[in-house]
Amino acid sequence: MPKWKELALYIIFGMATTLVHFIVFESLQWIFEPLWERSHWVTNPIGFIVALVFAYVVNKLYVFEQKSWESRQVKREIATFTSSRVFAFALDYGLVNLFFSQAVWQRVEGWFTPLWLSLPYVGYLPERIGPMQGYRYLVRWTGIAALVFVLNYIFTKWVVFKKKEEPQDETDIVEC
Repeated sequence: MPKWKELALYIIFGMATTLVHFIVFESLQWIFEPLWERSHWVTNPIGFIVALVFAYVVNKLYVFEQKSWESRQVKREIATFTSSRVFAFALDYGLVNLFFSQAVWQRVEGWFTPLWLSLPYVGYLPERIGPMQGYRYLVRWTGIAALVFVLNYIFTKWVVFKKKEEPQDETDIVEC
């Protein structure tokens, strides 16, 4: 498979995975956030699990074209895929919490609010999406997501769905 095709498919399905996570997370937040201020502690992991299952299947079948469903191989793939994504999720979650900690919010609010309010489309957004919610989406869904995306690609390509080396041709083997 040409390397560009694999990378293009990874990007497309990676965006789809991010979209799956986003839709599940935001849908659950819409339901539970009015009931519980820290509902993201539950809704984000649920979104992660749904996106994890989706990502494993599309990466296996379409991106890295691993057609084998042999039990031993699938168990190894699922274990390494899940481990890598849990690590990336922990990194993501930690960075999100760092960026939204009270100390960071106070510093950011001073420079981000005027920037946000100067954007031309802000007047069309619902009132609940104010400057700090804009900051949340900007950091969460662009910066941190991009870092996690790159780390996931590296690990998925070279560890989880690593291609087995082809056996050498008998003519390449030199006997002593």
